[in-house]
Amino acid sequence: MFRFSAVAQKLDAAKQAALNVERYEAGIVEKYLATDLYRSKDKSRTQISFNDLSLSENLNYIKFNLKSSHEAFSIYDITKQKFPNFPEIPAAII
Repeated sequence: MFRFSAVAQKLDAAKQAALNVERYEAGIVEKYLATDLYRSKDKSRTQISFNDLSLSENLNYIKFNLKSSHEAFSIYDITKQKFPNFPEIPAAII
């Protein structure tokens, strides 16, 4: 004869809740690692340059991190050479 007890049901529910939390946390960490440029390019902060970034990464950098007009002009020259078919980047800098 097989019986279910209330304690066993609560234990199973607690195990399932813990598993759901673990999956959720793993998903958050995975999303964080996917957005980390230094890990994705396998370079440190001093080694990475604007030339290493993809089109969307370049646009995000320009939108959120551009520091000065001097940096904008140097990035403008780089983007004209690296992405000649994508006028969005120089336009975003201007």
